[in-house]
Amino acid sequence: SQDCSTMSEVDYSLLHIFFRSIDPNSHAYPGYPTATLSSHVLLKGFQLGGFLALFTAPAYAILGYKDWAKLSARAAGYSSIIFTSIGGIMLCAKIWSMEDRKDGIEDRAYRIYYNQRQNSFDQASIVGATAGLIMGRGLRIGGMETLGVCGLASAGAILALRAAIGRKEA
Repeated sequence: SQDCSTMSEVDYSLLHIFFRSIDPNSHAYPGYPTATLSSHVLLKGFQLGGFLALFTAPAYAILGYKDWAKLSARAAGYSSIIFTSIGGIMLCAKIWSMEDRKDGIEDRAYRIYYNQRQNSFDQASIVGATAGLIMGRGLRIGGMETLGVCGLASAGAILALRAAIGRKEA
């Protein structure tokens, strides 16, 4: 088990947190619980920003803006940055308010790490954001608009996965 009380550990290969094969018989704690929890919370903030921005495109189009697509992408970029930042601030506040930080972080990281459904949504979100980055750079739009396309594509991938899971369960 890793000592998380200093919060100074950094894992430079965070992709292993989202793209891994989970052994359902294993009950070991994740190798980097602080990184697992932090990346999860920050990703959720980014996803929320992209999802909330899905409502800006129809609003701009209905209001008659000619460049509604660019305005929507920019709003999604700002929304993603804002909600990712809010998530990070809330995570820090929660961690510092815990009585037993190490056990609290390890417990939450363990539950995130072994939740296969949550991992599926996180993976879909990352794939969507990557596709959005490629698309945004291919369209040669500005940085904030590209970030917005990443957020929108991330939210779209989550909605698509949710629809696919819903059909499978029905």
